[in-house]
Amino acid sequence: NFQRGRPTSYQTQVGAPGFTINDGVANWDYRDVGLFLQDTWAVNYNLTINAGFRVDRKFMGVDPIFNAAAAAQRVAGSIVGNVVTRETGGFGLRNDVTIDGDLLFQPRLGFNYTFDSDRPMQLRGGVGLFEGAAANVWLSNPYSNTGIATRITGCGFTGVSACPAGAAFFNPNPDTQVVDPDGAGPLSFGTPTANVDFLSPNLSQPSVWKASLAFDHELPNGMVFSAEYIRTQVKDGIFFRHLNLGAPTRQGADGRDLFWTPTGYTTECWNNFGNSVNPLPAGCAGFRSRALSNAGYNNVTIAENTDEGGGDNLSLTLSGSFLEDFRWSLGYSYTEATEVSWLSSSVANSNWQSVSVLNANEEVEANSAYLVKDRFIGQLTWSRAFFGDHRTSVGVVYEGRSGKPYSWIYINDLNGDGATNDLLYIPTAFGSGQVVFRDLNGNGATDEEQTFWNIVNANGLG
Repeated sequence: NFQRGRPTSYQTQVGAPGFTINDGVANWDYRDVGLFLQDTWAVNYNLTINAGFRVDRKFMGVDPIFNAAAAAQRVAGSIVGNVVTRETGGFGLRNDVTIDGDLLFQPRLGFNYTFDSDRPMQLRGGVGLFEGAAANVWLSNPYSNTGIATRITGCGFTGVSACPAGAAFFNPNPDTQVVDPDGAGPLSFGTPTANVDFLSPNLSQPSVWKASLAFDHELPNGMVFSAEYIRTQVKDGIFFRHLNLGAPTRQGADGRDLFWTPTGYTTECWNNFGNSVNPLPAGCAGFRSRALSNAGYNNVTIAENTDEGGGDNLSLTLSGSFLEDFRWSLGYSYTEATEVSWLSSSVANSNWQSVSVLNANEEVEANSAYLVKDRFIGQLTWSRAFFGDHRTSVGVVYEGRSGKPYSWIYINDLNGDGATNDLLYIPTAFGSGQVVFRDLNGNGATDEEQTFWNIVNANGLG
């Protein structure tokens, strides 16, 4: 099939009528103007206080092309028997929203207290609001996907019909891809669709509240012990919702919303590997995910702020030196951290897809994908100046980590929202009947259920 050009899934983005693909290039500007002021007050010989603030204002002088059709109100779809009427209209939002004029006031307060002791000892800490790494790449998404300049067409992907078996039309030349099915055999792409990306009118750059408390003490033989606790709480995080899933068409036994057309719930339309049967039998006509989605659009996302998420970190460090030329340090760090979205991609839709969920578009904090619960680190360095002040150094570093989180998900699109990110459902007990097991090896469905529970029990998923 590869040699013949017969795809199971085919998707291409092209210029809309009157446009070229280059009209979908993001062309915009962004400026951040910051003002900050800080002062230090020596209360007495032991106590020093730092206080200040920073103000940041965002400027964006170019707006995305306004899409009036996408800004129209939704017209709900419906299902009567096996007859599916998809949503029409728009999404009730303006796609030319930017963060121009966004203002963030960030107060800070810190202290340092030195103890009256024979060896140096201090207590230090602070609290403040801090803007995180700028989300510049996600601000560009609405300029690339206005829903006006480009269109998505093809077959066999989310929300469109399957590619007919035996239809050969693909070739590897990117300049000669099929966009008009005429003359392409038994093929019909239907109406080309558009991608649209929105920013919430209330969107702000990421920011977190951060508080810390640390203790440093010099020990005998020149060793130094440090302990530090850091607490962070999200003020403005970013996560993405998909606006073109359509309304749910059913709810699963585990409580999750499902988005398949009626034939998507028919056993005969699926094979034993979790894929739709290809070619589909006559009784599976209309098999499709995102059943009630708007047929005029493909992926439609919105970037929104969330205040869910935060973290706690405790770090212990011991350092010292010996034989004049050797320095060493040992450290341990324990961390707990949660987030709504780990924002691993430059593209809005793939950011939405990457979050493992029970229900699509849910705003739920969970273990951060970047979390490492336990981290050990050790360093040993030898340094000597052989020629004047020019030093030569040799060092070795050890780092050990444990506690990297991951999620168990289904191998396919369980809920029909077009993404393979559905968290695994565990029944209450063996034989509960909450999940139907197929007989894959001729030993009976009970054998398959026992195999499932062996995996569950071996991996602590009970």
